[in-house]
Amino acid sequence: MWFKLRKARRVAKKSAQAGISISPGRGSYTLLSVTEGCGVLLADGQAFGVEEGTIYVAEPGGSITLLPEGDGPMELYLFYFDVMRDRSGDSAGESRTELRPMPQAGKPVRIPPVSLSAMCRAAYGSITGQSGLERFRSQFMFQELLHRMFNEWMAEPSDELNIALEHLRTYIEQHYYEPLSVKRLAGLSKISPRHLVQMFKDKYKVEPMEYVRSLRVQRRKTKTMTAGQV
Repeated sequence: MWFKLRKARRVAKKSAQAGISISPGRGSYTLLSVTEGCGVLLADGQAFGVEEGTIYVAEPGGSITLLPEGDGPMELYLFYFDVMRDRSGDSAGESRTELRPMPQAGKPVRIPPVSLSAMCRAAYGSITGQSGLERFRSQFMFQELLHRMFNEWMAEPSDELNIALEHLRTYIEQHYYEPLSVKRLAGLSKISPRHLVQMFKDKYKVEPMEYVRSLRVQRRKTKTMTAGQV
C-alpha cells in the first residue's frame, strides 16, 4: 500500500461557537487534526469528544461535524488522501491502482499536542508552498504524520506516556531559553504538574526544571568558550 496526499486545509477561528461542517474529499479519506480547542465530533452517527492533539480519519463519502465547546479559539487541519495498492507488478495491462481500506479509520487517537501541531504545520506548509519541490516534500511530511498516528494506535497505555515524555523532553531542548514552568510543561503534555515532575524524574533521573536549568548553564558555558576563542 501507499498513501497519496491530495490536498490540505487549515481552519482557524478566534471564537469558535458555531458548528464546523467538514466535507470529506470526494473519493478520498479525510484526516482531521485538532491542534487547538475542544468539542464534540459527530461522524457516521457517532459522537466523540475531541481536544488538542486528537486525530480522526473519516471514510470517503461520510459526513463530519465538529461542535466546539467554550468560546475560545479553535484550530484544525484537514488532510485529504488516498490509500492505494500498487498493481504495477501484476500481469500486463493491470498497472492501475485501486483504493484500499484505511486501517483504524473511524477511531480517534491522541498525540501530544506539541508534536501534532508541528507535524501538521510542516505538512500543510509544504503542500501549499509555491514550488513543486515543496509540494513533493509534503508527501513525506504527511507520511511522517501517518507513521506517528499508527504508532499511537498500536501503543500500549504505558507507551503513550513514554512517548509524551519523550516529546516533552524534545520540546524543552528546543525551547529551554524561553520562560518555562512546570505548569506550562504540564499543559503541553496533558499531564498534571505533580505527576509530570515524578514521571519525568523516574524516566530521566532529573526533574523537568532542573533539566531546563542544566541546558541553560551548558549554553552559557558554550557561549563563554566561543567568545574566548574569538
